[in-house]
Amino acid sequence: FLKARSGNPGYITGLPLLVADCSRVDGSCSYENRRDATVPGILPGGQCALLNASTADTQEVKINFGENAIFGCTLDLTRAELKSLCGGTALANGFVGYLKMLPFGSAGSSWTQIAAFGSVPNDAQDSADFVQVEENPRTETLAFTDSDAAQKASTSTCTGA
Repeated sequence: FLKARSGNPGYITGLPLLVADCSRVDGSCSYENRRDATVPGILPGGQCALLNASTADTQEVKINFGENAIFGCTLDLTRAELKSLCGGTALANGFVGYLKMLPFGSAGSSWTQIAAFGSVPNDAQDSADFVQVEENPRTETLAFTDSDAAQKASTSTCTGA
């Protein structure tokens, strides 16, 4: 079977990055589950999919080579829901433990390697053919503020996410 590539030997602007998972076998990587790089957890209308929700309605947006991209989604909450999520104990792992698009790399059961070239063969197992995605772990310190809860149009924010 023939697999489309993203360029030969390099990547072509506008085509997807190629990614894989690293499964450790006897201390070295076995590069598996090759696919196009995507960002999961964005619903068709732009809303955020929750981590524990069904994946049937979510779309995966491709990450293309040579294109600047910022991915986001919207989350509609009442003031009370925002306060509970941000100021309470509901989010022990912060928003990363709540929104489907945020857990990344091995923490999100997502791809952990990017193919170094658009023409990396499907059966390649050489570590020089892949670049490991490094995760930068950080701890969220969430803080809820409300300018005037008695007013309908007051500003409520959750910072530190």
